Amino acid sequence: MHAAQCVMLSFPDHTADLAVAGMIRAFGCRVTLASVANSEDQVEERRAAALQEVLNLYAKAGTGFAEHVWERLEAAGQPVSR
Repeated sequence: MHAAQCVMLSFPDHTADLAVAGMIRAFGCRVTLASVANSEDQVEERRAAALQEVLNLYAKAGTGFAEHVWERLEAAGQPVSR
């Protein structure tokens, strides 16, 4: 049997992620806690609650969308400039 090394929390409610992270820590589990946040405020709250890996979903959404469109344009043979 293998022990978990990372627990990814992705509840739709920000406070649920924080509550579950607290429970995991209260049980003494030594795992990396990861989560997705919707704002920079949530990123800071989650880091303060001992979540080591936090991604601001919307901070990455714009660049991800732009990269997707760029790749599609290049694949279609349309000129793309930087």
